[in-house]
Amino acid sequence: MVKQLGVLIDFTDLCYTSVNFAKSIAKKAGAKVSLIHVAKKNEIDTNEKFLPFVAKLQSAGLDVTTAAPTGNFEKIVPRFVAEAGVELVVVGTHGVVGIRQHLFGANILKLVKHIGANTLVVQEKSVFNESHKPRILFPVSPQENFPDYVGEIKNFASLLNAEVLIYTIVKSDLGPGEEIKRNKEMAAELLAANGIGFQIVDDPASVYSYGFGKQIVEFANSNSVDFISINSKPASNLAVLADADKELIIINKYSIPVFCFNK
Repeated sequence: MVKQLGVLIDFTDLCYTSVNFAKSIAKKAGAKVSLIHVAKKNEIDTNEKFLPFVAKLQSAGLDVTTAAPTGNFEKIVPRFVAEAGVELVVVGTHGVVGIRQHLFGANILKLVKHIGANTLVVQEKSVFNESHKPRILFPVSPQENFPDYVGEIKNFASLLNAEVLIYTIVKSDLGPGEEIKRNKEMAAELLAANGIGFQIVDDPASVYSYGFGKQIVEFANSNSVDFISINSKPASNLAVLADADKELIIINKYSIPVFCFNK
């Protein structure tokens, strides 16, 4: 169970979406929330800028702290996350529009990899719909760290009381491969043992990209998926999602939140 949640803040309107997601998740987990802003040199009034976000979280009865360290983002955030015991970080991306004017943009995957904890990436139009049981799209990979990955998906699904779609894109000429089959079975067994609902989905390949990121996104949108998951760690096997496909998923045009396994 998540006990400490982090939210990266750049004080744009996007942060209201990030904080809304953090609020919903923290309430479910009974977690504390840390708002983190990496300040520019001589930046002033950060305490005042934090106030509306702190108020929103405190109004939900949550314990909130703020931090505005100065320095190199890629060094400070992982250090803070580790020292504060943050287990899940919520970060917003401005997507493909205006990305160069803001901290979080086209290099969002690079940012995620530096954070050092599982990360939930949201966009300004992302919505946490609590009126129904959420669905997590879980593309199965043949990566060596798959047991750890599916363990974190189990934890995330349990936290949200979500259903998991164990998802594989099947090429008609090749099939899913033996390692994919084993990992599907592993995922199904772990989820079943923990009382988490799931479906096994074999989707015929129809939209080509190297790691099938486009098809994953289109399937998620067409099937009312609430979250997509990816393994953001580097892959030793070239059959899994390439970084370009991972980033395509993260900044998907439908604003579907993306859970990035990052441990």
